[in-house]
Amino acid sequence: PKKYSGSLDRFEAVKVTPHIGLEFRDLKLNELNDQQIEDLSILVSQNGVVFLRNQAEIDPKFQLEFGKKIGEKFPTPPGTLHIHPLTPPQELNEILVITNEGKLAAQYTDTPASDGWHSDFTFEKTPSNYAALQLERIPEEGGDTLWSSGYAAYDRLSKPLRDFLETLHAEHDGNRFHDIAKVTGVKIRTERGADNVGDDLRAVHPLIRTNPVTGWKSLFVNKGFTKRIVELSKTESDALLNFLFDHIAGGFDFQVRFKWNIGDIAIWDNRSVFHSATRDFDPSIVRRGNRVAPLGEKPYFDGASLSRAEA
Repeated sequence: PKKYSGSLDRFEAVKVTPHIGLEFRDLKLNELNDQQIEDLSILVSQNGVVFLRNQAEIDPKFQLEFGKKIGEKFPTPPGTLHIHPLTPPQELNEILVITNEGKLAAQYTDTPASDGWHSDFTFEKTPSNYAALQLERIPEEGGDTLWSSGYAAYDRLSKPLRDFLETLHAEHDGNRFHDIAKVTGVKIRTERGADNVGDDLRAVHPLIRTNPVTGWKSLFVNKGFTKRIVELSKTESDALLNFLFDHIAGGFDFQVRFKWNIGDIAIWDNRSVFHSATRDFDPSIVRRGNRVAPLGEKPYFDGASLSRAEA
């Protein structure tokens, strides 16, 4: 596990909930040195998600450079950024535009936020370790994003069930993006960073994952992409996954909800956090932002690691 040096202690920070979320009021991302960025990554991993208010001076090019720096301590090779399968040809390929407008609106549905919980790109052999999202257009009301702690989701399970889950692996499948590609006319990206190549968007990962920054265990399944526990029959797998999906969606006491202002940035640890956007506003209102996601290590489980509660 990495140790926080204290280089960000001079900035005002508020713990948002006991289990997840830390908010900085006066920190400017573009003024941090390398040591402070390293410490910020540690705080993100410890708190799940960090919110930075009033970052209007940040543009997509700076986001890319920040994404490379926050991910540079991890194998992949270091500093490699993910390219989303549905990213159209553009100047900054590693920037994913999150929007409910135009062709990409096919990604958005009328499903409630409780059905939208996911971790990004878990269908990749090497998913992202962090994500940084900044919204540039928002509705006056609604459009919040929620995050849920995979650490706490693990800790809330009984020990016999935790022990059983630690022996299992699941298939994550993102091939639904092929259907969206056909509708939108966007060609699937076959080279998406590191060993994330080809057009079959599937990978197998452990159900319980160890975070290398904190050394803590986390539940690592999500309703968006996890389709099958490979060691179980389909009936057993469906029953257990549905229980875990409900456990995540219903874990109100280890979730945090963020009300965006234009220019705010949220940075989260994609290894140990789930998130979901609320679509509670009129779809004619544009909600748009830019996200960058550095690639990390291949998901693994270390039997000697501790849960956050144990640590």
